[in-house]
Amino acid sequence: MAVSLKENDIVWHEKHGMGRIALFDDDGMLIEFDTGAEELFDIGPRKNPPLVKLDPAGFLLRFKEDPSAVRDMARENPADVIALLHTDFGETLKAKQIETHVREQAVDKDEWAQWWKAAQAVLKEDPRFAIEKGVVRYLGDLVEIAGDLLHEFKTARNLKEKQRTARKILKMEEKGLPVEEAKEAAILFFSGTAASTSNKLGARLEALIFLEGLDPLEFERQKKAIESKVRAQDVQDAAQALADITDKTVAGRLLDIYKVLLADVFIDIAFTLTKRYKKQQRDWILDSLLADKNPEYIKTMLDAALRDVPTNQQPFVWFGMRMLEKPEKLMSLGYERADTIRRFFKLLLDAHITSAFSSNPKDGPSVSREEDEIKKFLLQKKNLIKLLKKHPGDIIVLFAQLYMDNKAVSDEDKKEMLDLMREAWTDLDFESAAAAAAAGAANEIVLTQATYDKYEAEYQDIVDVQMPDIAKEIGRAREFGDLSENAEYHAAKEKQGMLASRMRYLERILETASILST
Repeated sequence: MAVSLKENDIVWHEKHGMGRIALFDDDGMLIEFDTGAEELFDIGPRKNPPLVKLDPAGFLLRFKEDPSAVRDMARENPADVIALLHTDFGETLKAKQIETHVREQAVDKDEWAQWWKAAQAVLKEDPRFAIEKGVVRYLGDLVEIAGDLLHEFKTARNLKEKQRTARKILKMEEKGLPVEEAKEAAILFFSGTAASTSNKLGARLEALIFLEGLDPLEFERQKKAIESKVRAQDVQDAAQALADITDKTVAGRLLDIYKVLLADVFIDIAFTLTKRYKKQQRDWILDSLLADKNPEYIKTMLDAALRDVPTNQQPFVWFGMRMLEKPEKLMSLGYERADTIRRFFKLLLDAHITSAFSSNPKDGPSVSREEDEIKKFLLQKKNLIKLLKKHPGDIIVLFAQLYMDNKAVSDEDKKEMLDLMREAWTDLDFESAAAAAAAGAANEIVLTQATYDKYEAEYQDIVDVQMPDIAKEIGRAREFGDLSENAEYHAAKEKQGMLASRMRYLERILETASILST
C-alpha cells in the first residue's frame, strides 16, 4: 500500500468524499463515508485502494473543524490555503483539484474565478511554490528550500549546473526567501572563477556576470582585474577569446567591452573572426554588428569588403546571403541590392574557376570553402523562393539570369530552379534567364563586345599594375620579420593568390569566348 492505514483513520475517496476506517483486518477494510455510504476495500501486497489518508493539519480536516478560520485564511492569504491542500494531496496539484476542494467551501462559487486569478499571482511570488500551466508544485517550507538550494549548489557537477542554481538563488531571494548561506557559497565560487588567471577569459567573464547580481562590490573588484587583462590582449588573442565562448550572451558582453577598451583595433578583431575562424563565428560577429545601435561598425566592415572582395571573401559571402535574407536592413545602410547580388554570383564563379584551375587531376576537383557555402545556399531552392518574395520583380529576374548564367551551378539545378521561379511568378518574364541556361547547357561562353573589352581591360590591369603592386607589398611585409605571425605578409599573399586566380579565369574567358553579333 502507498500509505499506512489503520482503524479510525480519516480518508478521502474521489467518489464518496471523506470517510472513516471502521474496520481493518488482514482481509480488508470497511470505510464509513460521511455521505452514509459504506464500501469494503481489499488490502494486500498488490492492492492500492484509491484512498488519501488525511492529515489533521491539512485542508479537509481543518475546514471540517473550523470552516470560518479556513475561509478567513482563503481571503487573507490564498497561498496558505493551497499549502494545506498540498498537505493532504501531495506536492503536485492540478488547478481542477484545487477548484474541487476550495470552491464552495473556502470560497463562494460566484467569487471563484476572481479568487483563483488572484491566487495564481500570489503563488508566483511565493518561494514555497512553483506554478506552470495550471499545475502548482509545493517546494517545501522556507527553511527546507534554502537548505535544498545550498546542497544543490555545492553538489553541482559543472559550471552550467552551478549557474542554473545561482539563478534559482537570486529568484528565491527576490521572493523573500532567506538564502544567505546558498548565496555566500555562490559568491565564493564565482569570485574564485572570475579571479583565476588560469581560466580562459570567457569563463572569467561568465562568472563575473553572475557576480553582478550576487555581490555588486565583488563584481566591481573583479571587473577591474578582467579589464586589465583585456587591455593587454592583441588582435589575435581577442579574436580567439571570442571564438572560444559558446554562450552568445557572454560573447556579446565581451564584444561590448572590446568596443570600449580596444576601440582602436576593434574592427581588426572583427575582421579576424570573419576570415580565420568558422562560419559560426563569422556569422555571429557580423550579425551582432548589423544589429548594433551604432551602424558604423558594420558599414566599416562591409565597405572594406566591397572595396576588395578577393581578400575579404568570407565577410562578402555573409553580405550576399544577408542581402537576400534581410534586404531592408542592409539597404537602409545605403547598400545597393542589384550590385550586391551581381557581386555575390561573381564571387561564386571566381571561386569555382579558381578551384578548377588549382585542382590536381589525380585527386579530382577541389572546392573552396566559399564555393561550397554559396552553392549550398543557392541549392536550397524552396527557401530561395521564399527569400526572393521579399524583393521586387526586377531583382527576381536579375537573380534568375545570374543563377542560370553561372557555371558553378549544374544544368539540372538550373532547370529545377527556373521551373520553381516560373511557377511562383507567372507574371514575370524569365526568357533571358532561360536563354542563359540554354547557353550554359551548350557549354558556350558568349559575350557582347563591350563585356569582352571590359574583361580584357581588367586582365591587362592585373598584369601591368596590380600584380607588380602586390609583389612590392609582399616585399615590404617581409621586412617586418617573423612570417608566422606577420598579418600584413599573409594578407598580401592571400591577395596575390586571388589576383592570380582571377587572371587565369580571365585568360580562359578571353581565349574561348564568342562575340555576340549585333
